[in-house]
Amino acid sequence: MAMALAAGCGPDQSDRPGPPQSAASALIQKALPAFEEARGRRFLKPSPSMARLRNALRSRNGRLAQQLAQQELATDPDNPEALLISSQLLYQSAAMTAARPGFERILELGPTFEGCQRVFYLYGSCLLRLGEPKAAREAFEGHLRLDPEHGETHYSLGELILQDGDPEASLPHFERALELFQTSRRKQGPFLTMDLARVHASIAAAHLQAGDLKAARQSIERSLELNPNHPQSHYTLSRILTRLGDMDGARAALAEFQRLNQATAPGGQQR
Repeated sequence: MAMALAAGCGPDQSDRPGPPQSAASALIQKALPAFEEARGRRFLKPSPSMARLRNALRSRNGRLAQQLAQQELATDPDNPEALLISSQLLYQSAAMTAARPGFERILELGPTFEGCQRVFYLYGSCLLRLGEPKAAREAFEGHLRLDPEHGETHYSLGELILQDGDPEASLPHFERALELFQTSRRKQGPFLTMDLARVHASIAAAHLQAGDLKAARQSIERSLELNPNHPQSHYTLSRILTRLGDMDGARAALAEFQRLNQATAPGGQQR
């Protein structure tokens, strides 16, 4: 009883300041209300030069798109859509540090063009690769408030939640990503197959972390049906089979992992 009273007389833990907010987190939280307010707003049609830039991006002509974006930015350094396209292309070329300032400037400028909300997904992906998972998660969560039907954001958020050790909370995001990928008109053919395979693999990883070995095995086997040449999925299968006591199956899966890993390593030949 004395210990309880002593504890009650101590300083209120809730009054202690939490960890300082990162600059990225602060920017996301500051920008989000304006983007939420703009949901459903009709924006002006793009200028002819911006329409040409959009078409270059849609046709996956990255060199032309970057050239046109730079022309736009030379005239107007704060052209938000040109900034987004230029930064997106830098991100896709793995130039994360170079891409980041453009995304941040767009968040500062606010919503001004159709589709501007995707900056939250791109910024989150950039932050994740720059080693800022907490702010990346906030960006993904913000994007889903603006666009709850974005499969890649559900998938990325699920991965972050799984890495934080909460497999049950990650599963709804993976399952929603699966539904959205399957119904998307933009994802077809082999690209869709690969996307579905990686989502099933992540679902398997979540079930494995949660200890549901039967569900984990079903999901990883589905992933391997879609993409039998993915080394990590064979490794996951070997872990699942080991815990299920199927040592022969686990050894076979591990051998296949090693074979595929060697084949896709530098100097190897990919199947």
